[in-house]
Amino acid sequence: MDKERRNNLRKVINQCRRILEEDIEKRLAYYGLMADGTFLELNELAHLSQEDIEIRKKLELTIEKEKAGGLSIKDAVLRSIRHAAFTFLNRIAALRAMEVRELIKKESVIRRTKYGGRSLREREIAETLPELDTYEILKRALTQAFQEVSEEIKVLFDINSEYSIVFPGERGCREVIKLLSEDVTGEDWKEDDIIGWIYQYFNDETRREYRKARRKPEPDDIPVINQFYTPLWIVKALVDNTLGRLWVEMHPDSKLGEFCSYLVPLKMSAQREIKQVREIKVLDPACGSGHFLVYAFDVLYRMYKEEEPDVMDSEIPALILENNLFGIDIDLRAVQLAALSLYLKAKTCNPSLKIRKMNLVCADVRISDGNRRLEFIDRFKDDPDLQKIFATLFEDLSSTYEIGSLLKVRQPFEQLLKGRKKGAQAKFPLSISVQTELSEKGLAGQTSPVVVPKERTIEEMLEELRLFEKILSYFT
Repeated sequence: MDKERRNNLRKVINQCRRILEEDIEKRLAYYGLMADGTFLELNELAHLSQEDIEIRKKLELTIEKEKAGGLSIKDAVLRSIRHAAFTFLNRIAALRAMEVRELIKKESVIRRTKYGGRSLREREIAETLPELDTYEILKRALTQAFQEVSEEIKVLFDINSEYSIVFPGERGCREVIKLLSEDVTGEDWKEDDIIGWIYQYFNDETRREYRKARRKPEPDDIPVINQFYTPLWIVKALVDNTLGRLWVEMHPDSKLGEFCSYLVPLKMSAQREIKQVREIKVLDPACGSGHFLVYAFDVLYRMYKEEEPDVMDSEIPALILENNLFGIDIDLRAVQLAALSLYLKAKTCNPSLKIRKMNLVCADVRISDGNRRLEFIDRFKDDPDLQKIFATLFEDLSSTYEIGSLLKVRQPFEQLLKGRKKGAQAKFPLSISVQTELSEKGLAGQTSPVVVPKERTIEEMLEELRLFEKILSYFT
């Protein structure tokens, strides 16, 4: 995308951001949640229906989760507004990108004169349910489209997510749809890099505010001030000389070097040990909107074509997404866009593809329920060393914006269990399945009971954490 088109996109995205943030701020105020952190009591909100009151409770829980990351109540409310605005912008932009690629069954964003100035999906709903007003028709049309696509990229389109509780108002939705449909051309939406530029430009204002303030960065500042959209030539140079070189060294007769135009010629050493393409993993630990992963997709596609010529071209995209590409980021918004970028890439190769899996993770963990956390840690009171590891892990999880993919979950458990095998437990080769107390009669020289911790494995510890996460998700 050339500079003139990028500048136009920057202007549009900044307009969309302001429209959506102002709209969602007003929607929260309707439920008594003010942008300055003030919460009105329910007895001051006589206009709320019982359904509205339930929405208010869900919004309060969302803001409590944000506070768990160390934010003030005002900053937690602002974070909720910002993330909800970007989620809806992402979704509408995603639908538009799918429409121009003919990857969605019914147009849901672009308006047509032949449909009475509505989208195709809106017109069909209006004909089926003529009693609905224009806003309800619009909401239903967009929600239907979100649900349809969520089967394959739920991380972006999950209508039950905490950033989907409040739907933007009719005016806000229509203004954003108009900007993305009329001010951004269909050709722009076909560009692979448009998703990355949307992410870059949405954060423009926040970056300017941070630089102007000249303050110590807060957790929410980290993704923004460290986020720069990498030019395509740098992406190609890095991927060509890592993934591409790996393949060429394993297969000296490969034609891949002709595609990897930035591959630097080097004197060939001994041939590298051959691995099957399905076993090669590409991890971007700070994936952003997925720019590196999308280009790695192109390289991997050609690797599959060379090694597995009997596999149908239409099956290769699913194999790449399931076996080869992995991404992590500390910003949920980035992960949403990385999922969208890979979705569009795979679907462009095979529009009928059913995407079953994407290996993308957001390393933004916030454990807001302090009581359940303490109850969990107390379950290991028979084992102070293990209890300390869990307590430290939960403390580290509150700093995931700084740590991100550098957080080591398995390592401290492995070190503890490995040390025990070499040390203390070697002196007592007992098969212990439950906590056991050995009295002073069992050990000479001891004047009080000795507690031998239950023998556990690393997988048991990780399973305990998975169960804890599921319990928290259920209650929140």
